[in-house]
Amino acid sequence: MDPLASATTVADADLLLPFAEALVQGNVARLAATRARLAANLGSAALVDTAATIAIFNAVVKIADATGIPIEDYKVDLTANDRKALGIDDYGVPTYNQDAMDAK
Repeated sequence: MDPLASATTVADADLLLPFAEALVQGNVARLAATRARLAANLGSAALVDTAATIAIFNAVVKIADATGIPIEDYKVDLTANDRKALGIDDYGVPTYNQDAMDAK
């Protein structure tokens, strides 16, 4: 059992988390194994839903990052410790050109 799965109350986390991790990490061998396990236990519709959810989440996050959407003011202090622990602040602070935004 995945150690992360045991720390959550999400149904079927023991199947979903390893699949999501393998997909995001690009681990082809692990992806094939977790895909087969997920489909065998939850069915092909659940496999498709899970893959689609992971894909759209990745797309939305990448779009937000690429456009430089800044973190909301109220989240700055709330997330400070987590951002530091994960090294997120090392990537720099997303900014945008306010004059360009105002011109639209």
